[in-house]
Amino acid sequence: MSRRNWVALILLLGLGSCASPTPAVTIPELDFPEKRSSSAIAITSDGSTVLVVNPDSNSLSLLDTSGFEVVAEIEVGHDPRTVSVDVLGKVAVTANRGSGSISVIDLAARELVAEVPVGALPWGVVISQNGGRAYIACEANDWIAVVDLEQMEVVERIETDARPNGLALSRDGRELYVTHLLSARVSAIDLASGEVEGVIPTWVDGNLSQSIVLHPEQTKAYLPLTRSNTTNMRLSFDTTVFPLVTVVDLEVGEMLHREILSLPEADRPVGLPNDVAFLPDGSKLYVVNAASNDLSVIDMSTGLRAAHLNVGDNPRGVVVSPDGSWAYVNNTLAGTVSVIDTTGDVVTDVIEVTEIPLPPVLLHGKRLFHSSRDPDLSKESWMSCNTCHWEGEHDGRTWTFSFSGPRNTTSLLGMINTYPLRWSAEWDE
Repeated sequence: MSRRNWVALILLLGLGSCASPTPAVTIPELDFPEKRSSSAIAITSDGSTVLVVNPDSNSLSLLDTSGFEVVAEIEVGHDPRTVSVDVLGKVAVTANRGSGSISVIDLAARELVAEVPVGALPWGVVISQNGGRAYIACEANDWIAVVDLEQMEVVERIETDARPNGLALSRDGRELYVTHLLSARVSAIDLASGEVEGVIPTWVDGNLSQSIVLHPEQTKAYLPLTRSNTTNMRLSFDTTVFPLVTVVDLEVGEMLHREILSLPEADRPVGLPNDVAFLPDGSKLYVVNAASNDLSVIDMSTGLRAAHLNVGDNPRGVVVSPDGSWAYVNNTLAGTVSVIDTTGDVVTDVIEVTEIPLPPVLLHGKRLFHSSRDPDLSKESWMSCNTCHWEGEHDGRTWTFSFSGPRNTTSLLGMINTYPLRWSAEWDE
């Protein structure tokens, strides 16, 4: 169970944007899950409901854990990427990357109550400890949007380093930690003042840092990310990108080099670690790998693999139940959730949470783009197309090619409308 009880005030939402404010109520003492981080999957503090974003269905699915069945699928904004739930399990918020908004859901009524514009390309979202505010990382604006969940509007914008992405709240709810997609740096924001207190550097070549999770008992943060060896001249798969989980001491404000989990050594080679979750006692870490479609279970006493589980297409989020008995993985391109018994670390069930509405050929192509699982596409499950062309864009890197010199990774957005010409221009066509 969680080591802390959360006592706070929450402003209950009305059933619509025009509803009059309701009085604040006192939150009873709760054992809240330690993972107070943005993720593609979340769980209520009593462990009764798992919340799953479905990016291609533009929906949020609610999974009842007593019978492992979907009890509702609620329409939200376009391309939801992460979801957060308040302490009482009454309100959920999704960050909708495609529509530049958040969706606010009344979980008791199982309905959408508001959609609030927040900025361009929102990714991470977390709800404050008292439930009154939501914090959203707007990647294209380089700010954190602060939304008052009673007024249903943005009341503050906190400027940050470029490409803010993953979010985590401190245990006391006073600080917000922010990852930056292409730099793997961590910004620490004091929520009382609304100012960035400091920025913690990690790897100079750190990249694709999409989530940050705090250790349940220590003042450490864990960041799944990928290092990019851009000066590599060999162009072999295993000397180009390196999947790992970086560890940061939040009190000292520095990376802990000796505690870093290098996934090729800890587990078999995996691709694009995207999200992590601890058991409540911190003994095991569950790392979801978005490219290789698997889950690495790391024994924290050794830093090595305790189990390796195959899950579904493009897993983007993992969460552990408050009592530590179950883990749940959101397989975003399969429309399923993998249910894992943490006692033996085995997949006991796969639950369909949505029917992805893409044409079959498009869905197949999207799975291929995001996957390193197929040996015909990737050696040792190491790299996917998405590793360099993240979300169809780019990794912000200049790679050195022995045969043609330095080359920027190019965005693929809009490529269907361009002529099929070679970018380097060293040919005479």
